[in-house]
Amino acid sequence: MTIIETMDAILVCPRSSGEKVKEIVRILTNEADERVDWYTTVHRRWCGYTILDEGDSFLIKRIIVRPQHRLSLQMHKHRSEHWVVISGTAKVTIGDREYLVKQGESAFVPLKVKHRLENPETLPLEIIEVQMGDPLTEHDITRYDDDFKEKIIKRDLKI
Repeated sequence: MTIIETMDAILVCPRSSGEKVKEIVRILTNEADERVDWYTTVHRRWCGYTILDEGDSFLIKRIIVRPQHRLSLQMHKHRSEHWVVISGTAKVTIGDREYLVKQGESAFVPLKVKHRLENPETLPLEIIEVQMGDPLTEHDITRYDDDFKEKIIKRDLKI
């Protein structure tokens, strides 16, 4: 048997039927099923995030940033963000201001303001991000500086 578990799905099938997963994805794609393009966990070179909850005008993510890594300098036209540091220390850039945010502290990123999240430490940085706005998509990112200049490198598919 093959057993694959993600945050939002469990696949159990005979090992000989593992290739049939591609067929399921093809059928869902042909039916324009949104589960084909929806990912709970996204891995990036700087580390990644997991979507914890979402509603019509909010999205909550758990973000982990590797030591000595940072996200792109970016801006959003349709959403604001609130970051709460769960563990580690974040170096935060919001507009022209740059400062450290420690465990238990938070930072607010207003709509249409350039910002960046960075881990200056030697241990992983973990934050909870609450996005507010409409629409809440990854297409609402204008990047100004990106260390990796690349898109998603691995996705957990919601089936």
